[in-house]
Amino acid sequence: MSLRQFEYALAVAEQGSVTAAAEVLRVAQPSVSQQIRGLERDLGVELFSRTPTGLVPTVAGRAFLREAEIALNPPLPEGGGDSWLRLPPGAALQEVLCRRRQPG
Repeated sequence: MSLRQFEYALAVAEQGSVTAAAEVLRVAQPSVSQQIRGLERDLGVELFSRTPTGLVPTVAGRAFLREAEIALNPPLPEGGGDSWLRLPPGAALQEVLCRRRQPG
C-alpha cells in the first residue's frame, strides 16, 4: 500500500467516480482505476460497490477509508498542536510532488 493509493481511494469516495477523482487529482483515469484495483487485490476485499450511479464504499471500504484519512492526516498530538500543520487529504503529498517538479 502507498500514500498515493490512500489519496486515490479517498478521492474516489469523495467524488463518487473514478473519472471525477482523476480530474480532481489531475491524473489520467486509468491510473486511478489501476491503483484502486491493485489496492483491492492487495487487501483481498472490494472497497467500492460499482453502481449505475457511481462508486459507493463497501463496509470494508468505509473502514479502509477511515484508516486512509488518519494516515494522510494524523491526529494532532495531546496538549496542543502548535508545531503541527493539519492539511486536507493529499495536500502534503501534492506539495512534495510540486516541489520535485520545479527546476532548481
